[in-house]
Amino acid sequence: MTTIDTEESFLRTLREHPEWREAVRTQILGEELLQLPSQFQQFVRRQTEFNEIVANSLETLNRTVAQLVAGQARLEARQQRLEDSQQRLEGSQQRLESRMERIENDIGIIRGQHARGVGADEAYGLADDLGLDFTRRLTYGELSKIGRAYGLSKGDLESFRRADLIFTATNQQGEEIYLTVEISFTADRRDTDRAFRNAEILRQQTGRQVIPAIMGVRNDHETEEVTTSGQIYWHELEERQLRPE
Repeated sequence: MTTIDTEESFLRTLREHPEWREAVRTQILGEELLQLPSQFQQFVRRQTEFNEIVANSLETLNRTVAQLVAGQARLEARQQRLEDSQQRLEGSQQRLESRMERIENDIGIIRGQHARGVGADEAYGLADDLGLDFTRRLTYGELSKIGRAYGLSKGDLESFRRADLIFTATNQQGEEIYLTVEISFTADRRDTDRAFRNAEILRQQTGRQVIPAIMGVRNDHETEEVTTSGQIYWHELEERQLRPE
């Protein structure tokens, strides 16, 4: 029989009987403290697994962020290319519109010149419509002389002597009448104003009757009002007259 009466004998007995040592540990420490090492190992293992998950998640997140940054850079580069293309397109559009405007202006000038050429030949018809007999067209020199006598400024004098058509005709009584004619493809207020101005100059300088008139394929609203009221004579040109033969 084992006798335990001293600390040394107690420790020796625990060494000789390991199963007693485990029983004593259980009694002294309790079950919860005995489970701590195992629980700590589980904690360490779980923490390691968690750290690996976090590390993997951070790596994935970093890759995703890098991809997003790269995608954003590509998107910004594409947006810049689109903006550059838009600017080039707008520039091309502006150049095209400018070119079209120049072409339209050129066409307008050509049509106006052609209308004036045709209208000059219509002087006989215009006089006949008014019951007059065409006599002659005033020359550049005659108009220059009349304009200077009227006291026109340099600019107005140049405009007056370059009038589209000014000619004389006689009525049934043999009286000489002047006609001041402005010719355009589409007659507008500028044509009526010039015809009125030229008529007034001739009326004051010659003392003769003067009939203002306009010719064209069509006229605008303001011109139509003046012609309808009888203030100015309207001689319509047929569009086929301006077509090339």
